[in-house]
Amino acid sequence: MCCWDVRNMSKKLWTFSGSEYGISGVCMSGRVPGMLATCSVDKTVAIWDCHSKHSVEPVQVISKEMGGGKLYNVGFYPSSDWLIATGGTGGQLCLWEMGEEESIVKTFGDRRKVEGGVEGEGRGEEGGVADDVDVDVEATATEAATATTTTTTTTKSTTQQKKKGKRKGHKK
Repeated sequence: MCCWDVRNMSKKLWTFSGSEYGISGVCMSGRVPGMLATCSVDKTVAIWDCHSKHSVEPVQVISKEMGGGKLYNVGFYPSSDWLIATGGTGGQLCLWEMGEEESIVKTFGDRRKVEGGVEGEGRGEEGGVADDVDVDVEATATEAATATTTTTTTTKSTTQQKKKGKRKGHKK
């Protein structure tokens, strides 16, 4: 992965390799400056610090196997500092609420962009995800699961009809 300053495209700012399998998806947090997420076909998500005081290149803060098969897409939830979602060959949406991860909070906790100017406001008791965000995530996950179930049911019905049609045609 490479990063350039668009004001001077002749010079790379940094380059790094995410994993031995490469990077299949990347997303920059819109709410936490310097927080970068990558995913890979090795089934993991890695969180990187692009504004590290210790290195010019991004520094890996943490990685986690998500249990969703080979991963091809990663994204931050737009109204949460710590929620990330991935998708891949497992056919399911995998969520990671990173507010419980000590390394995440230690590295990025003081960088969070806060609406209204006060850090922690509207974020629940522990400074994690706000209650209304949890409801949004549950609704989104339920909608995704329902859509998958509906698609699967429709596919099975169509397959059964085709098989029945072939049998009738075969008897004649």
